[in-house]
Amino acid sequence: MGMNNAEKAQRQNKLHFMNELCTILIVRMQVRGTLGEGSMLKIAICEDTAQDIKPLEEHITRYMGDKPYTLKTFIDADTLLSALPTESFDIFFMDILLNSKSCLANAEGFGREVYGENKDDDIDQNRINNGDYYNGIDLALRINHLQPDAQIIYQSSYLEFFRNIYKSSHIYFLLKPIQYEDFFSAMNKASVKFEKSHIIVRNKERLRCADILFIELVNHERIFYLITGQSITSRMKTADLFARLPAQFIRCHKGYIVNIEAICRYDVKSGIKLENGQVIPVGRRYAHIVNEAIIEYWGDSIKC
Repeated sequence: MGMNNAEKAQRQNKLHFMNELCTILIVRMQVRGTLGEGSMLKIAICEDTAQDIKPLEEHITRYMGDKPYTLKTFIDADTLLSALPTESFDIFFMDILLNSKSCLANAEGFGREVYGENKDDDIDQNRINNGDYYNGIDLALRINHLQPDAQIIYQSSYLEFFRNIYKSSHIYFLLKPIQYEDFFSAMNKASVKFEKSHIIVRNKERLRCADILFIELVNHERIFYLITGQSITSRMKTADLFARLPAQFIRCHKGYIVNIEAICRYDVKSGIKLENGQVIPVGRRYAHIVNEAIIEYWGDSIKC
């Protein structure tokens, strides 16, 4: 028995949607490298000895090649602490045992609580107790709070510190002396995470994906609506846009893409309500995709 006109139209719509989805997936697979065009990495080193700073700088220069980046070195914990409120970085190379010139370290019981009683002979336990050393893990926790998107790579000569680094959010642990192969793995991992958390738009402007509520598709223009209330317009193909966006973004309508993390309520008929009160429509042919994506991402925490 042949299909009627309505069934044919429905089948055609499904085929069109699948072709569009396949195109997006193919473009995603074709994306190569960890640092996209226009990405400017801001790297910070917090290390208190020249003999450890120099190889790190050489590894960074070798890894980055001709890619744009900035690098700033902090030789003690206090200097970095004072810079954190006004200077932001994408990647921190963090020594665990740092010189400190003041009591910013809050070092009472520092050596016993964080690093254990028995230390290598190279570490002066009296200096730790006097506050001359700063706990790099506590410093990393401050970075987690002030700059949550930053990737932290620890480096230390002491393996016994390894279990303590899990008190903070970090991406890698490097054992000194640092071999380039290990450094390469750490930078690759940090760079991939950096790329996934940002998107490059007009004039190579970088947006945090977490700051985007939704994207409106108008002809060839893509309008990014941000949590700040601002909107930024950029021209790019839809397939290119999806190739740059992380999985938390879903297309819910011919003219809209939403950030799943910004959804506070979803109803098939009334659409998607975002955390700022904006309501985004859901197209019929996208409804099942939206349903599956929300359930997979949020489970039962979203009211549908």
